[in-house]
Formats: sequence, structure tokens, C-alpha cells
Amino acid sequence: MNRLLGLLTTLSFFSSLVLANANDSIAYIERLLSEGKKVAILVIDMQPKYDKVFLISEKERVIREQIKLISHFSDNDNVHFIDVRWRGGGETLPDLLFEMVKSKQFQIFLKNTKGAFDQTVQLKDPDVAQGVIEGELAPALLKEKVTDVVPIGCFDAQCVLETAKGASKDFQVTADRDLNIMFENDAEDWPERTLKMYKNAFDYQWQKAMKECPDLQLVPKLDKAKDPCD
Repeated sequence: MNRLLGLLTTLSFFSSLVLANANDSIAYIERLLSEGKKVAILVIDMQPKYDKVFLISEKERVIREQIKLISHFSDNDNVHFIDVRWRGGGETLPDLLFEMVKSKQFQIFLKNTKGAFDQTVQLKDPDVAQGVIEGELAPALLKEKVTDVVPIGCFDAQCVLETAKGASKDFQVTADRDLNIMFENDAEDWPERTLKMYKNAFDYQWQKAMKECPDLQLVPKLDKAKDPCD
């Protein structure tokens, strides 16, 4: 009974969040493309290592919106998909990987720190690691004339945030936090006040980062009355 009550509290909490969704990012990226820009969508750490601790009620909503975003742009040559994986965390979840590999601009980047832009990757066997970016991520994207980066994945205030901050040194970065996993599954038993406390703490970290990084922003929200994507 307590478990059910905790789940209902969690579902109520997430349904009350006023955040962006995939439609917001789709509209924003379409606008960037119309201006002649190139976009890299970074899908971060969506792997079995972390999937097993995702909060179920959040996971279903987030992955659905991630797939919606990826599938919308998978045939656009001006959108690059970077599958950012934690070394040893396994392949990216099948539903997401299935959509990304449809793109001609699909590549993999391996990391072992929170931020994908904080390290250099050295491949021991480049032939085996076909499609994996070697060296640093920023130069690889700049070589492709990428102007804008959209990071999504897990966890919202950890690897996604650190990657966004690192990317903002070289790119305009626009985050859609509704496409990020925010909580681990132990949050299922938390009272609503605890969920709100953590959510406020995560919000503060993003607001602080945006003050420190002028080229980091959150995706603009659509006028729902004019939403073309539903």
C-alpha cells in the first residue's frame, strides 16, 4: 500500500511539472536549420548501466519524447547524432539506437567523466571501433561545421549538465530538460516535498550554469495554441 501511495505521489509530481517537450525542441531546431545552421543532438548515457536505476514513471515519458525528437531529424543531413556512452555502460538502449543509426550523421563518443567535452578519447583498435570519434569531441563537431548542440539523456543535473557546460565553450547550447532523466528509482518512495526539494536544487544548478555560460540556454517553449507538431 505504501509503495502504491509513493508511486501515485511521484506520478502526480511529474504531471505537475511545467517543462518543455520534444515539440519545443523540434520547432527550435527547425528554426536553426532554416537559418542555415548545423545541429548536433547528443544522446548521453542512455545505457543499460543506468537504465536499471531509472525511475520507471519518468523513463517511459522521457524516452518517448527522445525517440520523437530523433526520428523527426534522422533523415536530415544537417543534424548530427552523437551517441555519447559511458565506457563499460553497454550499448545505448535499442529503441533510441534504432532511430539514431538511420542517420548518415551518426557517430559514437566514449567517455569516462561526467562531461563529454572534458577528455580525449584514444582508441586502441580503430578498425573495431568504426564510427567512434577519436580525440576530443569539440574539434570533431567543429570540423563538421556544427554551430549548435542539443544535449539530452541522463542524468539531468549531472552528465547532461556538465556536457552542456563544456559544449558552451565552442557552441550555442540549448537544453530541453524534459528530455532528460532526472531521478533514480529510489525516488519512487520519496514524499512530494523531497521530490520538490531535489527538483529545486537541480533547477538552481542549471540557472547557475546559465549565468556562468552565456551560450547555454533552455529551449524556448512553444505557444501551445500554435503547436504544429501534435
